[in-house]
Amino acid sequence: MKTGQVVKLKNGGPLMAVVDIEGLTVCPDSGEQLVDCVWFEGKAFVRGKFSACTLQAVSSPAMAGQAA
Repeated sequence: MKTGQVVKLKNGGPLMAVVDIEGLTVCPDSGEQLVDCVWFEGKAFVRGKFSACTLQAVSSPAMAGQAA
């Protein structure tokens, strides 16, 4: 995962852009990183942080239609 990449939650949801990948770990044992993402809900701009293991990359425009 890298900054600018389009991702979505593995269990569905909106397409999001990766803003930052934090060096802090959610679980020290696994070294899991937090990913800072942005997306739109209607006209509102939303920002949130998610564990990297809950996200999947959207690699092609065809996958974008499967977002919500």
